[in-house]
Amino acid sequence: MDDKYRKLIRTVLGISFAIILISGIFLELYTKDQGVIAKGIKVINIDIGNLTREEATAKILPEVSALLKLPLTLQVGKNTVLLPLDQIGLTIAAEATIEQAYKLGKDGNLIQKAIAKTQAAFGGINLIPNNKWDEHKLTNILKENLSSYEQAAIDAAYLISKDNQISIQPEKKGRALDWEGLIAQIKVLNVLALDPLTIAFKEVFPTNSTVQLEKYKLTGLLARYSTTYNSSQVNRVNNIRLAAQRLNGKLVKPGETFSFNETVGPRNSVAGYKEAPVIINKKMSTDLGGGVCQVSSTLYNVLLLADLPIIERTNHDLAVTYVPRGRDATVDYGNLDLKFQNDTERYLLIKCTAEHNSINFSLYGQVNVEKEVLISTSTDHSNVVETWRTVMINGKLDKREQISSSHYLN
Repeated sequence: MDDKYRKLIRTVLGISFAIILISGIFLELYTKDQGVIAKGIKVINIDIGNLTREEATAKILPEVSALLKLPLTLQVGKNTVLLPLDQIGLTIAAEATIEQAYKLGKDGNLIQKAIAKTQAAFGGINLIPNNKWDEHKLTNILKENLSSYEQAAIDAAYLISKDNQISIQPEKKGRALDWEGLIAQIKVLNVLALDPLTIAFKEVFPTNSTVQLEKYKLTGLLARYSTTYNSSQVNRVNNIRLAAQRLNGKLVKPGETFSFNETVGPRNSVAGYKEAPVIINKKMSTDLGGGVCQVSSTLYNVLLLADLPIIERTNHDLAVTYVPRGRDATVDYGNLDLKFQNDTERYLLIKCTAEHNSINFSLYGQVNVEKEVLISTSTDHSNVVETWRTVMINGKLDKREQISSSHYLN
């Protein structure tokens, strides 16, 4: 290899080294952290290039605050509901995005930093902050503003006239919001370009239709029974009326077992019940729901007269005065219940009122005009009372059965 060739190689290597050195110096200077955000970076289309974190924050946060004041427009039929974004649980992670912007061009090796800064400077980078939703707050605000647009389905119902004529009131469909779907739709909205949302409803179908009620149509009054109470006992009257309201209009399907406790529900202060006299642990006391046992006992007597099978019934420890001995039915939610089965081929309809000073039960179903039901009791004077049901068809004995044997302490 001659000297001329060696000299050329040395020159090329020297130039290459110089280029690498100069490039390295250039990259070092180009990517040096100047304490500002790289040129060409935007947050929500707002240029924050060459700004410090603090300057960028001061520029972006007012814009974000203004953005959060904008309303989400919900179109409900012909009605418009406007809900400001900051009132429905939305927060925008602007500060975290500014920190992300600041780090662009500052992480990685020199080449990675240079590429990131160059892309920002010549191509532009627009960062969109993450949205964070308080789903609990969003749900509550939506329900406060939109629940009134829902409509509950109305079941077909039997109407009873004063002379016990029976007709059917047709059912009505309802409508309900798909709350989960609406919330999911809102959470993926582009808050930078809000379009109105049209609220969609789904149909709600009633449980009982006219067709069903016609199929198992009532034919008349099966039995009625009433008891009286002291209307001056305000708390007790309150409890009686609450229980009566829960029972009134109750439909029992063919083959269904009715539960007093399931129908009336817990007797607690949340449900509106108050303290009144009750029999507890074989003595008189006071407790929430005192008086409800008079309602269950009155219903029990209607069931006896309607010749329905009693599945569960318990007498009081102490005999009560509002029904004959052997014909009472105590209840205690979660413990003692009154249950019967509808063994007929038609619906049974319970009608109940508690007004003035009386509880009045009427039971409607499939009437057999030839049937007569008699309830009787017997005792051997040992505080044990046997209750019997006698059923006559066309004046002839059809059956005589013992319904219960009740033991009292008094």
